[in-house]
Amino acid sequence: MQPLHQVVAGISESQLCRFAAATLFVVCAPGVSIAQSLTLEDSDVRFSSGITAIEIGPQETECVVGTEDGTVVVYSLRDRFKGMTFSCETGVVSLAVRDDGAQIAAGTLEPAELWDVSTDEPKRVDRIKVAAGHHAHVGFVGRDELMIVPSGGGLGINTAIRRDSEGRCKLFRLLRDEYERWPFFHCVVTAGQSQLMVTGLWDDRIDVYDARNGVLVDRLGRQRNAITRSGARSVVFSDDERFLCSGHNHGLVRLWSVQDWEPVWEVDLRSNVLDVAFERRARKIVVATIGMVHVIEVESGKVVAEGKARRGGKTKYMVVAFSSASGVIANGVGDERMHLWTYQDEE
Repeated sequence: MQPLHQVVAGISESQLCRFAAATLFVVCAPGVSIAQSLTLEDSDVRFSSGITAIEIGPQETECVVGTEDGTVVVYSLRDRFKGMTFSCETGVVSLAVRDDGAQIAAGTLEPAELWDVSTDEPKRVDRIKVAAGHHAHVGFVGRDELMIVPSGGGLGINTAIRRDSEGRCKLFRLLRDEYERWPFFHCVVTAGQSQLMVTGLWDDRIDVYDARNGVLVDRLGRQRNAITRSGARSVVFSDDERFLCSGHNHGLVRLWSVQDWEPVWEVDLRSNVLDVAFERRARKIVVATIGMVHVIEVESGKVVAEGKARRGGKTKYMVVAFSSASGVIANGVGDERMHLWTYQDEE
């Protein structure tokens, strides 16, 4: 048998290219999974009602869980117990934790609520009303200022509210022009230091705003038919604010470079993407789809781990968060249960 280097030397360039392409196809052929399996550590961490939001705390040792009945719980990922608990007036839609962990903002079915959690007794600091019939998306910008974006339908949808550290609120009108027909936000995320706010829309577009004045910076993605509900379902910034990740109802996960707002890669998971989250070092992204949890490598866009979730009935509420320091993925599965997955990053 000839040595391999002699065989390769006798192959033309075109033959070698075809050989390499065929080899790549075999390695990546459909149905052949090279992702490791996530370990389901606990599938029965129960809360008072359906889980609608999960955020990892600044120290990565706890996660903050919001529920349909307005309960917010700080859950210890290290010791596996429910700690501080407080109740909002209506059901929680979104959560944001300030960088120092001293405040938690909850967007609810109508108002947004700001809570001081710097002591053992949580205290409501403010309640910011939005237009009737709207729920609120929340996010911190700068050090301690809060953005509130109403979502829903009708009057008031094109506005955002910025609350400063003294409690003063400023109202912005968000530019919508040709997209006025589809004025629904699936999701909103803010970047603290770069003072950006991003909205994911039902028509699959992603709008980037300057959170200081509400000015539109860029529009990402391509418009789809909003009637099919194939919109941008979840958007999230990496902690270093170099990347933005978007998850879409039609199955795509896209990574964007914040420097030039160009796409880095996209992955088709062939299932509705319900939530996306970065781990703190921005090396991995965790994605919740219907009945599955996926871990994607940021550098390559490769799915490196997967787990099958025992989802509940309300799949629209499947949410996910990732603590690389604790090696835990927290996944709300659509009812009052939270799954805890063990994942150890080898890097």
